[in-house]
Amino acid sequence: MLTILLITIPGLYLLFLLTRKTKWAFDARTSRTLRIFHFGILALLILLSFLAKNNIYLRGYWTTKIIIWIFLITAIILFAFGHRPRQRKTERLYYGVFFYTPLVLIPISFIPFFGSAILLTIYGFTIGDSSAINYADSKYRLQHTYRGFLAPATAPDLFIKSGLLEHKEDPLTIHYYGSDSIKINELGGNKIEIEFYNKEQSIDQENPIKVIVELDD
Repeated sequence: MLTILLITIPGLYLLFLLTRKTKWAFDARTSRTLRIFHFGILALLILLSFLAKNNIYLRGYWTTKIIIWIFLITAIILFAFGHRPRQRKTERLYYGVFFYTPLVLIPISFIPFFGSAILLTIYGFTIGDSSAINYADSKYRLQHTYRGFLAPATAPDLFIKSGLLEHKEDPLTIHYYGSDSIKINELGGNKIEIEFYNKEQSIDQENPIKVIVELDD
Protein backbone atom coordinates (compact mmCIF):
# COMPACT_ATOMS: atom_id res chain seq x y z
CA MET A 1 0.00 0.00 0.00
CA LEU A 2 2.84 2.40 0.85
CA THR A 3 4.38 1.85 -2.59
CA ILE A 4 1.09 2.66 -4.33
CA LEU A 5 0.73 5.88 -2.31
CA LEU A 6 4.34 6.91 -3.00
CA ILE A 7 3.58 6.63 -6.71
CA THR A 8 0.03 8.00 -6.77
CA ILE A 9 0.31 11.14 -4.63
CA PRO A 10 3.57 12.55 -6.08
CA GLY A 11 2.18 11.65 -9.52
CA LEU A 12 -0.89 13.83 -8.91
CA TYR A 13 1.25 16.80 -7.86
CA LEU A 14 3.50 16.33 -10.89
CA LEU A 15 0.50 16.19 -13.22
CA PHE A 16 -0.86 19.34 -11.56
CA LEU A 17 2.41 21.17 -12.25
CA LEU A 18 2.55 19.96 -15.85
CA THR A 19 -1.01 21.10 -16.58
CA ARG A 20 -0.93 24.31 -14.56
CA LYS A 21 -0.25 26.58 -17.54
CA THR A 22 -3.03 25.07 -19.61
CA LYS A 23 -5.35 24.99 -16.56
CA TRP A 24 -6.62 21.59 -17.61
CA ALA A 25 -9.56 20.38 -15.50
CA PHE A 26 -12.42 17.92 -15.54
CA ASP A 27 -15.63 18.99 -17.21
CA ALA A 28 -18.52 20.02 -14.98
CA ARG A 29 -20.25 16.63 -15.13
CA THR A 30 -17.15 14.60 -14.23
CA SER A 31 -16.25 17.03 -11.47
CA ARG A 32 -19.77 16.82 -10.03
CA THR A 33 -19.70 13.00 -10.07
CA LEU A 34 -16.34 12.95 -8.29
CA ARG A 35 -17.63 15.49 -5.77
CA ILE A 36 -20.67 13.31 -4.95
CA PHE A 37 -18.39 10.30 -4.61
CA HIS A 38 -16.01 12.19 -2.28
CA PHE A 39 -18.73 13.40 0.06
CA GLY A 40 -20.31 9.95 -0.02
CA ILE A 41 -17.02 8.58 1.27
CA LEU A 42 -17.00 11.32 3.92
CA ALA A 43 -20.47 10.25 5.08
CA LEU A 44 -19.27 6.62 5.23
CA LEU A 45 -16.24 7.59 7.34
CA ILE A 46 -18.46 9.50 9.76
CA LEU A 47 -20.67 6.42 10.08
CA LEU A 48 -17.62 4.22 10.63
CA SER A 49 -16.36 6.54 13.36
CA PHE A 50 -19.63 6.07 15.27
CA LEU A 51 -19.46 2.30 14.83
CA ALA A 52 -15.84 2.32 16.05
CA LYS A 53 -17.01 3.74 19.38
CA ASN A 54 -18.78 0.41 19.85
CA ASN A 55 -15.72 -1.53 18.62
CA ILE A 56 -17.38 -2.37 15.30
CA TYR A 57 -15.34 -1.99 12.10
CA LEU A 58 -15.46 -2.93 8.46
CA ARG A 59 -14.01 -6.38 7.97
CA GLY A 60 -10.32 -6.53 7.08
CA TYR A 61 -7.12 -4.87 8.24
CA TRP A 62 -6.79 -2.74 5.10
CA THR A 63 -10.43 -1.87 4.36
CA THR A 64 -10.86 1.31 6.41
CA LYS A 65 -7.33 2.49 5.60
CA ILE A 66 -8.05 2.22 1.87
CA ILE A 67 -11.31 4.16 2.27
CA ILE A 68 -9.47 6.92 4.15
CA TRP A 69 -6.90 7.27 1.37
CA ILE A 70 -9.57 7.27 -1.34
CA PHE A 71 -11.21 10.12 0.57
CA LEU A 72 -7.93 12.08 0.79
CA ILE A 73 -6.88 11.46 -2.80
CA THR A 74 -10.27 12.49 -4.25
CA ALA A 75 -10.01 15.77 -2.29
CA ILE A 76 -6.56 16.40 -3.79
CA ILE A 77 -7.87 15.61 -7.28
CA LEU A 78 -10.87 17.94 -6.88
CA PHE A 79 -8.60 20.79 -5.82
CA ALA A 80 -6.12 20.22 -8.63
CA PHE A 81 -8.44 19.28 -11.48
CA GLY A 82 -11.99 20.07 -10.36
CA HIS A 83 -14.24 22.33 -12.45
CA ARG A 84 -13.56 25.63 -10.67
CA PRO A 85 -16.58 27.63 -11.88
CA ARG A 86 -18.79 25.13 -10.02
CA GLN A 87 -16.74 25.20 -6.80
CA ARG A 88 -17.67 27.67 -4.07
CA LYS A 89 -14.93 29.44 -2.12
CA THR A 90 -15.60 27.41 1.02
CA GLU A 91 -15.52 24.19 -0.98
CA ARG A 92 -12.30 25.26 -2.66
CA LEU A 93 -10.78 26.03 0.75
CA TYR A 94 -11.92 22.62 2.01
CA TYR A 95 -10.16 20.78 -0.83
CA GLY A 96 -7.12 23.02 -0.42
CA VAL A 97 -6.56 21.83 3.14
CA PHE A 98 -6.07 18.26 1.89
CA PHE A 99 -4.03 19.40 -1.12
CA TYR A 100 -1.50 21.47 0.83
CA THR A 101 -1.21 19.35 3.99
CA PRO A 102 1.19 16.79 2.40
CA LEU A 103 3.32 19.67 1.11
CA VAL A 104 3.46 21.27 4.56
CA LEU A 105 4.49 17.94 6.08
CA ILE A 106 7.61 17.73 3.90
CA PRO A 107 9.60 20.45 5.73
CA ILE A 108 8.10 19.42 9.08
CA SER A 109 9.43 15.89 8.57
CA PHE A 110 13.01 17.22 8.74
CA ILE A 111 12.56 18.57 12.28
CA PRO A 112 14.51 16.25 14.61
CA PHE A 113 12.34 13.87 16.64
CA PHE A 114 9.12 15.86 16.10
CA GLY A 115 9.16 15.24 12.35
CA SER A 116 9.75 11.53 12.82
CA ALA A 117 6.97 11.36 15.40
CA ILE A 118 4.51 13.01 12.99
CA LEU A 119 5.41 10.71 10.09
CA LEU A 120 5.33 7.54 12.18
CA THR A 121 1.95 8.54 13.63
CA ILE A 122 0.50 9.10 10.15
CA TYR A 123 2.00 5.83 8.95
CA GLY A 124 0.70 3.89 11.94
CA PHE A 125 -2.86 5.17 11.82
CA THR A 126 -3.47 5.38 8.06
CA ILE A 127 -1.05 2.99 6.34
CA GLY A 128 0.44 0.25 8.50
CA ASP A 129 1.73 -3.04 7.10
CA SER A 130 0.96 -6.74 7.22
CA SER A 131 3.50 -7.33 10.02
CA ALA A 132 0.87 -5.94 12.42
CA ILE A 133 -1.26 -9.04 11.77
CA ASN A 134 -0.26 -11.80 14.18
CA TYR A 135 -2.94 -14.33 13.25
CA ALA A 136 -5.85 -14.50 10.80
CA ASP A 137 -8.38 -17.10 9.68
CA SER A 138 -11.98 -17.02 8.46
CA LYS A 139 -13.36 -16.17 11.93
CA TYR A 140 -10.65 -14.43 13.94
CA ARG A 141 -7.79 -11.96 13.56
CA LEU A 142 -5.17 -10.94 16.09
CA GLN A 143 -3.35 -7.74 15.28
CA HIS A 144 -1.30 -5.05 16.92
CA THR A 145 -3.31 -1.83 16.73
CA TYR A 146 -1.22 1.33 16.50
CA ARG A 147 -1.78 3.43 19.63
CA GLY A 148 0.66 6.26 19.11
CA PHE A 149 4.32 7.19 18.91
CA LEU A 150 6.34 5.60 21.74
CA ALA A 151 3.23 3.88 23.12
CA PRO A 152 4.08 0.84 25.28
CA ALA A 153 3.87 -2.60 23.68
CA THR A 154 0.64 -4.44 24.42
CA ALA A 155 -0.95 -7.78 23.57
CA PRO A 156 -2.58 -7.95 20.12
CA ASP A 157 -6.25 -7.06 19.76
CA LEU A 158 -8.74 -9.81 18.94
CA PHE A 159 -11.24 -9.18 16.14
CA ILE A 160 -14.24 -11.44 15.50
CA LYS A 161 -15.34 -11.47 11.85
CA SER A 162 -19.02 -11.47 10.94
CA GLY A 163 -20.10 -10.84 7.36
CA LEU A 164 -18.90 -7.42 6.19
CA LEU A 165 -18.12 -6.29 9.73
CA GLU A 166 -15.91 -7.32 12.60
CA HIS A 167 -16.00 -6.70 16.36
CA LYS A 168 -13.00 -5.91 18.52
CA GLU A 169 -13.01 -7.72 21.85
CA ASP A 170 -11.78 -6.28 25.14
CA PRO A 171 -7.96 -6.17 25.54
CA LEU A 172 -6.32 -9.46 26.42
CA THR A 173 -5.20 -9.58 30.06
CA ILE A 174 -1.82 -11.26 29.65
CA HIS A 175 1.83 -10.30 29.89
CA TYR A 176 2.72 -10.37 26.21
CA TYR A 177 6.33 -10.84 25.11
CA GLY A 178 5.78 -11.55 21.44
CA SER A 179 5.00 -14.83 19.71
CA ASP A 180 6.41 -17.05 16.99
CA SER A 181 3.04 -18.63 16.28
CA ILE A 182 -0.53 -18.52 17.58
CA LYS A 183 -3.26 -21.14 17.77
CA ILE A 184 -6.95 -20.57 18.54
CA ASN A 185 -9.15 -23.33 19.93
CA GLU A 186 -12.93 -23.02 20.15
CA LEU A 187 -14.12 -24.30 23.52
CA GLY A 188 -17.83 -23.90 22.98
CA GLY A 189 -20.16 -21.82 25.08
CA ASN A 190 -18.95 -18.62 23.41
CA LYS A 191 -15.39 -19.17 24.63
CA ILE A 192 -12.09 -19.57 22.83
CA GLU A 193 -8.58 -20.39 23.98
CA ILE A 194 -5.61 -18.56 22.46
CA GLU A 195 -2.19 -20.20 22.64
CA PHE A 196 0.91 -18.02 22.18
CA TYR A 197 4.10 -19.88 21.29
CA ASN A 198 7.35 -18.05 21.94
CA LYS A 199 10.69 -19.84 21.66
CA GLU A 200 12.54 -17.18 23.66
CA GLN A 201 10.11 -17.36 26.59
CA SER A 202 9.50 -21.11 26.64
CA ILE A 203 11.87 -23.86 25.53
CA ASP A 204 9.06 -26.39 25.86
CA GLN A 205 6.69 -25.72 22.98
CA GLU A 206 4.12 -28.02 24.57
CA ASN A 207 3.49 -25.33 27.21
CA PRO A 208 2.53 -22.10 25.42
CA ILE A 209 1.10 -19.05 27.13
CA LYS A 210 -2.67 -19.59 27.16
CA VAL A 211 -5.56 -17.22 27.64
CA ILE A 212 -9.28 -18.01 27.61
CA VAL A 213 -11.51 -15.34 26.11
CA GLU A 214 -15.24 -15.12 26.62
CA LEU A 215 -16.61 -13.52 23.46
CA ASP A 216 -19.12 -10.72 23.58
CA ASP A 217 -22.63 -11.61 22.45
